[in-house]
Amino acid sequence: DSRFPSILVQMSKVGETTGKLDEALLRVSGYFESEAEQSIKTLTTALEPLIMIFLGIGVAVLIIAVIMPIYSLTSAF
Repeated sequence: DSRFPSILVQMSKVGETTGKLDEALLRVSGYFESEAEQSIKTLTTALEPLIMIFLGIGVAVLIIAVIMPIYSLTSAF
């Protein structure tokens, strides 16, 4: 059980064996960068509707908080 991802370990071994460790690590960094970008894209895609729902609820609460007192004042007359 390694503390590092298996792809990093394998690419490091290949890079050391071939004498091109810098190229191997550049490829691995590109891979991890694209993985991180994909994870961020997925997270923002999932969070966007939730944020819109919470904003909608907040606007509804504000509208109710403003309209209800006005409505109760006008219905008293």
